[in-house]
Amino acid sequence: MCRVVLEVSIIHPNCSLKELKVYVDDALGRDRSIRGVPKLFTDYLKIFMATKTNPSTKSLYNQTLKKVLEYDEAATFETITPEWLNGYERYFRQTMTVNSLAISMRNIRAVFNWAITNEYTTFYPFRKYKIKRE
Repeated sequence: MCRVVLEVSIIHPNCSLKELKVYVDDALGRDRSIRGVPKLFTDYLKIFMATKTNPSTKSLYNQTLKKVLEYDEAATFETITPEWLNGYERYFRQTMTVNSLAISMRNIRAVFNWAITNEYTTFYPFRKYKIKRE
């Protein structure tokens, strides 16, 4: 648990103690929804990103974080559907190369796989969704 607290405090260095508790509860899989706080996909993305050690890998996940926040800052595991993924792809098609978009989609998929393994969600929008690449 100490490691989780450390990782969360690194991700959110300026948050209050109350906010830190919410993030730690989330990282430990405790249900926050009963307190009225939504479980945002970006929160899980930040926690997942903290597990990475390679700076270039962290940079790629940080770029994905920025793109998800730009497209839908309120995204949750439940709201990210195949339709959401198609919309995300259409939204960034003009500003990103096919392969850059593929990296972003693979990063989103990696967070879903990690969250399923850690029992944060059972949703998986990539079942029939194909990531395009050049």
